[in-house]
Amino acid sequence: RNRAKRLIREAFRRNKYNLTTGVDLVVIARRGLTEESYSTVEPFFLDALKRVEVERAGTVAAGKSPSPNSNGEPKKA
Repeated sequence: RNRAKRLIREAFRRNKYNLTTGVDLVVIARRGLTEESYSTVEPFFLDALKRVEVERAGTVAAGKSPSPNSNGEPKKA
């Protein structure tokens, strides 16, 4: 578990400049992560960041709030 946290934290630390402000991330490690090297983990982390950005951009472009309420629905203006 600690190795998984270290790998994810390092991927975040090296790539935090790619994040848009106002984004909260929750990362859930899958089984087997602790056996992987950093060079294997980082591309998956970057892909996840790209997917978050695409989703966020699509939500904002559609005029919806990127932050859902506790019930999962977009906040109403």
